[in-house]
Amino acid sequence: MSDDTLFLKIGNSSAKYLHQGTVESIYDYALVSDLLPEVSRIVYYNTSSTPHNFKGLDSRVEVRQIKSTDKFSVTNGYAQPGLLGVDRILAASFFYSKHKEDFCCFDLGTAITASIVKNGILIGGAIIPGPDRVMKSTSTIGRMELPSSIFLTPFPGNDTRSNINAGLTLMYSGFFDKILNKYEEKIFVTGGDKRLLPLIKYDEYFENADLHEMERNNY
Repeated sequence: MSDDTLFLKIGNSSAKYLHQGTVESIYDYALVSDLLPEVSRIVYYNTSSTPHNFKGLDSRVEVRQIKSTDKFSVTNGYAQPGLLGVDRILAASFFYSKHKEDFCCFDLGTAITASIVKNGILIGGAIIPGPDRVMKSTSTIGRMELPSSIFLTPFPGNDTRSNINAGLTLMYSGFFDKILNKYEEKIFVTGGDKRLLPLIKYDEYFENADLHEMERNNY
């Protein structure tokens, strides 16, 4: 039964789970097994694609790992299907199940991905680093601290911080605009980095599309 099933996404440093209609976050990767509520079944995916070691988990709990080579609402059209991120095909399946049309899905997370779905097939897209990763790589410019997370800044900036933030704004707006100008299909967005939403002209935003698709199909 889905009511007693926990749907879990394990990221690079944290995790999120959906249980009985509520989404919760676990910010310490090492505590994933300790902080999960008691359930009889766990369905999860790991962004690294490797099986997760649920230390101390009751042996009676059924555990199922979702992989990108599984069957979804959309077809995996990658040249090497096993290399497609599970989060991308889950999100694409969520929106395709609702709308049954061609679209581009942006996922705003640690990485920013664009997934193109045509005729029910996820044919590919584009990936760039998310804002936090880019900020860390530029934080040593001018020996300054990590730039503010509120980075949407008009060009030109008038000091090092605002120059970096203006550069980030140009980079991400250029990424989104280039794709939006190329594809006239619907634009759907998922993921938790809402800072980027003002840069996108989208038709629908649903933050945890991946987890809700797992629940919808009760994998």
